[in-house]
Amino acid sequence: MNLKNKNFYQYQDKIELPETVTFSLQKSEFGSSQPDRFVFTGPLGTSIFSLQSLNSLKKDRVAFSFDTYSQTLDTTAQNIRVIYINSTSKSSLKLYKSILQNKCIGVSRGFLMYLKISGIGYRVTLVKNDSKDNVNANDVLHFKLGFSHDIRYEVPSGVRVFLQSPVSFCLFGLDINQLTQIAATIKNLRKPNAYKEKGIRLLNDKVTLKIRKKLK
Repeated sequence: MNLKNKNFYQYQDKIELPETVTFSLQKSEFGSSQPDRFVFTGPLGTSIFSLQSLNSLKKDRVAFSFDTYSQTLDTTAQNIRVIYINSTSKSSLKLYKSILQNKCIGVSRGFLMYLKISGIGYRVTLVKNDSKDNVNANDVLHFKLGFSHDIRYEVPSGVRVFLQSPVSFCLFGLDINQLTQIAATIKNLRKPNAYKEKGIRLLNDKVTLKIRKKLK
């Protein structure tokens, strides 16, 4: 994965790994001859970035190189401390730097996303999975959102939910993209009303209420 011709790439940047995060290169299960996965490991768990996604994310050429901060050339998880990103596009450089930085943050600190429910009678309850017989079962959220029935939402694995009150809760996970997708799905259960502010929204979302036109 080391670069042979860095002059080909117009834009370069680097990421220094936190002390609590280790990094390694691994081959995928499909018998690849070269390592094609970045594996980040920290106090909270492990997160993987597949190099096969490079083609699907951007068409610009991107390459990586590494610094071990030692005199050896052994690129093991304990030695690699700096990841250099080289790209032919500035936008691609920013994209991959953000992805890799989020991987480091995820396995070291994790991400929190707060949601709030507004509306008379609207509330949420959490059913935790404490079953020893089915350890793969996920937590379940039950929403009362003004419909004739409750809405059941099963939280995907790898994400934890903390109920702060009947109308506010937060999501915790290692993958910020997964949390964003889950939050969007939950918000779609009852989108905020533009006139009465009823619905589900992120805590830091700014809602601009519309004024109803008066009938003459």
